[in-house]
Amino acid sequence: GFSNGPRLYVERVLKEIGLAQYFEPNKLFGVTDVLPHCKPDKSSFEFVLNKVGALPEQCIMVEDSMKNIRAAKSLGMKTILIMGKGRKQQALNKGASLAEATKVGDAPDD
Repeated sequence: GFSNGPRLYVERVLKEIGLAQYFEPNKLFGVTDVLPHCKPDKSSFEFVLNKVGALPEQCIMVEDSMKNIRAAKSLGMKTILIMGKGRKQQALNKGASLAEATKVGDAPDD
């Protein structure tokens, strides 16, 4: 588990969605574990991958930020984009560029 939030947030989310049992405590990373880097910096992903002993192709990134999805994909990870309620319908109504803008500042460069 890897988040730009605190490690406690990672633990809480994994517990809430029923996946905590699949992650060893030493394989959970909050933003303070990877400073001075954070997602979407390539070095933050490389740090985490090195610590867990995995290749990008062996990982799945579940993410709510398209800029982080693009960074993970560029390394070879499989990805799953999570969109909030209402955001999916807005994206369908307004086109693909909005679908990439799941958060402020996420829209792809023109």
